[in-house]
Amino acid sequence: MLNFIIMDTSLSLTRIKHLLNRYFIENWKKDLYVGLVLLVIAFASNPMAGFSSFVYIVMILFYTGRIFGNLAHKESAQHYLMIPASTSEKLITNIFLSHIYYVLLLLVFLVLGILLRALILAPYCDESLCYTFLKFKLISFNFASYLSFLSFQSILVFGSIYFKKNAFIKTLLSIAAFFFFLTMLVIFIVRMYEGNMTLLVEEFEYYVRNPSASFYISTIISIVATCFFWILSYFRLRETEV
Repeated sequence: MLNFIIMDTSLSLTRIKHLLNRYFIENWKKDLYVGLVLLVIAFASNPMAGFSSFVYIVMILFYTGRIFGNLAHKESAQHYLMIPASTSEKLITNIFLSHIYYVLLLLVFLVLGILLRALILAPYCDESLCYTFLKFKLISFNFASYLSFLSFQSILVFGSIYFKKNAFIKTLLSIAAFFFFLTMLVIFIVRMYEGNMTLLVEEFEYYVRNPSASFYISTIISIVATCFFWILSYFRLRETEV
């Protein structure tokens, strides 16, 4: 009689560690090359223009969008789905990679490129000193903006599971279509109630005059959106495994 071994489906930190080790073994060279490219861009461009920061954001989003890119190919998808780890463990691993690892990895290379430019060119051009730029970036960074960024990342992760091919492009097009529809809806509502917009204007002015209220609302929306799309990603990945 055949004896089947059933994998323990409870959350295992050991299996999460193995998943992370697997990722780093397979991708450390690629991550290093991408980081060096960002370092060169940060060194060659004027940091005050913000171009290197724009590239930094694009690279993080691109990395996030390819988390489940192997599901687009039959062979790699079968290999990934047959890894002896639960769906929640795979998802937790990718949450760490997208929300923490990618952000910190590329941030280190961005800062190194800016500082390297400042150290080398400082004796020749005072404008190349970038310490004030880094200080400004540190001040401008806040918890609410980071949460908004995480919610956008969670959408990209869900899109990388939901769409089988060209997931990154299709996800961006879906986001653009959603905001286009939302804009059209707002314009329609404004025109419908054009003569009675006093209450809406007063509400808008209230949130403008009270930054704390807008902060709490944006924070709640970002947290809810992030959790919502990660939950969708979990069920979509479960469905894909089945």
